[in-house]
Amino acid sequence: MARYKCPLCGTTLTRARYEQVLRIQQERNRTAQAQVEAAHRRARDAMEAEREAKAALRRQVREGKARERHARDTGRKQGRAESHREATQLRKKLRAAEARARHLVRGTTAQSEGLEFEEKLCDRLAKKYSDDHVTLVRKGGDVVHEVVVRRKPAGVIVYECKREEDLAPAHVRQAARAKRTREADFAILVTTGERKGFTGYTAERGVIIVRPEGVLAVADLCRSHLVEMAKVGLDQARRAKIATVLLAYLASPTYKTPVEEAIREAERAHEILEREVHQHFAQWLERSRIYQTIRWDVNHVRENIARVREGEKPGPLEKMRVERLLLPKSAGAANAP
Repeated sequence: MARYKCPLCGTTLTRARYEQVLRIQQERNRTAQAQVEAAHRRARDAMEAEREAKAALRRQVREGKARERHARDTGRKQGRAESHREATQLRKKLRAAEARARHLVRGTTAQSEGLEFEEKLCDRLAKKYSDDHVTLVRKGGDVVHEVVVRRKPAGVIVYECKREEDLAPAHVRQAARAKRTREADFAILVTTGERKGFTGYTAERGVIIVRPEGVLAVADLCRSHLVEMAKVGLDQARRAKIATVLLAYLASPTYKTPVEEAIREAERAHEILEREVHQHFAQWLERSRIYQTIRWDVNHVRENIARVREGEKPGPLEKMRVERLLLPKSAGAANAP
């Protein structure tokens, strides 16, 4: 009687048991494949919903702009103002739809992403300035950074984190209030929001406003200032006066322009990285298909050789089912936002 090697554990089996094991394994493969395909369908549905929402809202924005131009040409000020408000609202809706689509794909909410935003900033500051005291508080500022020099307090930087679509005046007031509450030397509002004229960095009401890409550079400058003031032994009143002058410099084009350029370059580098990831993944998919084809053909030859040994006719080559490429869990964790 012919004996067969188990494809799973390598033990010797009878032909009936061998075929039974193959059927069980094939059923497991089909179940796993179905689960993977279902996950991909959900992701595709989310992306399709995002595209449809963007397309619909862009049409509405174009129509609103067209009505605004018509009102301007005809000199109807009331109609122009109304169209402008409508276009602004539609742009906000478009950004909201994009955010909802991102949350749907990632399985997150704005609240959970905001929480993660604060925690990541706290962790990065704590690792970079290990001698300082960096605390996640979420009241009176989201992160409090106590600068330490020679084991003595040298000053405080408070960070207010906002993952929002708009940069609202209330966010600036909240950061200024946190500065007063914590008696901080500097307040930094870290925001993803947008408003007219904001290109990634500015200062107002005694608050430094910066995008996440530039926060560490600004934090390093503020901390260096506090360290130098502590070394020369200035009191808090004198430090506050000099900090006001420094804040005026930080708001000037001399400092603002290079920081804004650095933020733009960081955003561009991230876009390039995303394109590279997509290109690499496409190549991996092609290599996976080649490997599967080789395995499929070799297994077909082996099966036909076994058939011939048993006195049966060789079977025809069946159509290959290409399985999706699944990245290891470690790679998925590394790519997590």
